[in-house]
Amino acid sequence: MKYEFVAKTDAPPPSLDRKKRRIGGLDEVIGELPPGQVARVEMDEGERPRQMVEQLYQAAVRQGKLLEVWEVGGVFYAAIAEDGSQG
Repeated sequence: MKYEFVAKTDAPPPSLDRKKRRIGGLDEVIGELPPGQVARVEMDEGERPRQMVEQLYQAAVRQGKLLEVWEVGGVFYAAIAEDGSQG
């Protein structure tokens, strides 16, 4: 690996795809998700699977909840973890 430090003004600007954008509504989804129920979440155009998973977990952490998240056929499912595990 090679690296060097350059002035920020000398670096190209970040592309829109690389910027972290919060997916709207996930805090509300997790906040309203009752134990024993599962939230079914579909991505909008431009959202990425990894981004969705990370932000679902982050929304749960902000609310002090542990979450189980899984994906089937491009659709994400989230449930409050019953056994205290996250995964």
